[in-house]
Amino acid sequence: MRLLKIAYNSLLCGTILIGLIPCQHAVAQTFTIIHEFDGTDGYHPYGLAYPGGTNKYGFLYEVNPTGAISTIYNFPEFHSFTLATPVRDPAGNFYISGSVNANTGIYRIGVNGLSRLLIEFTNAAEAPASPLTRDKAGNIYFTTIDLLSFHYGVSRLSPDGTVTVLASWSGDGGDFPYSGVILAPDGSLYGTAIEGGAYDYGTVYKIDALGNFTVVYNFQGGADGNWPYGRLTMDTDGNLCGTTSYGGASGDGTVYKIDTTVNKTILHSFNGNDGSNPYSPLLISPDGTIFSTNAGGGKTCSFRLTCGVIFRIQP
Repeated sequence: MRLLKIAYNSLLCGTILIGLIPCQHAVAQTFTIIHEFDGTDGYHPYGLAYPGGTNKYGFLYEVNPTGAISTIYNFPEFHSFTLATPVRDPAGNFYISGSVNANTGIYRIGVNGLSRLLIEFTNAAEAPASPLTRDKAGNIYFTTIDLLSFHYGVSRLSPDGTVTVLASWSGDGGDFPYSGVILAPDGSLYGTAIEGGAYDYGTVYKIDALGNFTVVYNFQGGADGNWPYGRLTMDTDGNLCGTTSYGGASGDGTVYKIDTTVNKTILHSFNGNDGSNPYSPLLISPDGTIFSTNAGGGKTCSFRLTCGVIFRIQP
């Protein structure tokens, strides 16, 4: 089973109650590195890796069950979407946001390896600031950031090209929601903001089907983690799972779970040798095994940088 296919199937059923509680200590998990990047196969892996690939501008990759990487698409020139996370539809097409001219657009990369611009945004405050989420009807969801007013929002692009603002917020709701959102069966959206909130270390938030915005969890920094950049994933039990890029026992980031009673548990704290600074979403298989990537840690490659790893956490 390809990991990118698991990513498409990982937005599963469940809901979460609203509340604030402290995190719990880490629980026993089996952590395994299944691939270490060495510089020739990309740095800072996110599903899209940059730099690397045939043209050195990054590439779209997939990983087979043995940990081997294969390239789906080599980018012919630099675009900001080489640092984004792709979303896949049932036909195998990928959707990403990225730069076009001086603006931002939403692209589709087809199974034939050709890319197509779906829409271009001329107002930066209305443009995607996050990876995309696509539902079964073909609607695409993304977050927006207005850097002039520090207002944030979640918008939906319909198949007919109509863009609708679903919710907007500022202040204690969290700042800079770069991770995007996931869609729950009841129509609610869940996402993270990397800063702001009650402790200024980021938040997990919910937008219900009526557009009501609520903070689910405020990150506390330190061992609790901070900077929750990666998109959330919902497992088969309705738990929200995600990563913080920093914090944890060694300051190199964490993998966490928030259950349906809003209890937060640290599943793994990175220490650098086993990876550091996770930015990617978690991919969860039906048996509860978690897969993802780290931007740092693992092998040392050029310029004395660490190149990142692909890891697995088994329950």
